[in-house]
Amino acid sequence: MKEKLVYFVRHGQSTANGTGVFQGGDSTLTDLGKRQAAFVAKRFKDLQTDSILSSPMPRALETAQAIAHTTGAPLETHEVFREYLPPTSLIGARMDTDEGRAYTEALREHYEEPGWHYADEDSYFDLHERACAALDLLEASAHTKIAVVSHAGFMRVLFTAMLSKREPDPRTARRLARFLLPENTGITVCRYRPQETKRNVWRMITWNDHAHLGATDKAEPVESQM
Repeated sequence: MKEKLVYFVRHGQSTANGTGVFQGGDSTLTDLGKRQAAFVAKRFKDLQTDSILSSPMPRALETAQAIAHTTGAPLETHEVFREYLPPTSLIGARMDTDEGRAYTEALREHYEEPGWHYADEDSYFDLHERACAALDLLEASAHTKIAVVSHAGFMRVLFTAMLSKREPDPRTARRLARFLLPENTGITVCRYRPQETKRNVWRMITWNDHAHLGATDKAEPVESQM
């Protein structure tokens, strides 16, 4: 297995971001999200990425396609990188409804219990299993500079799996979910060194770099002066 750099990218702003509803898998990029995707794609021209892996969900795939169009790097979709899905009955419903609050409270209470489900949603342990499969995929890749376009929730579980050396750790995952706030199209860089023995084989180098969007107090992405 080769040493490699992996650039994890959260998708651009989607139609369901910040609406207070439980998001499903079909939301697409907003006009702003498309501009954010164009800006991060331009950033990748200088990174010389040799492979792009993406969640198949439209908001991630549209972002990945912008990067592929700009860089010419090959693009593949993989189910392991998709986002957490809430119960089907709640998709599109507001989080502040009685059922939404009941689900959120039950999730808090049972989050650390293997095998527990409220309904047909993804649990932390489902996400951890996919995170380990994603690490297998990345570690076995012949490419050495890989862009992965995914989602905030899944990536935090993925980073937890790196930190815990693949041991399930729902408590740390919850803490990271409360602490790490990724921007749309923010880039997190991780390095994989299979020969490492004293430290984790996966190390985070850069968290949530979004310099390509310019000043963060502006709604519109602007040209970076870097």
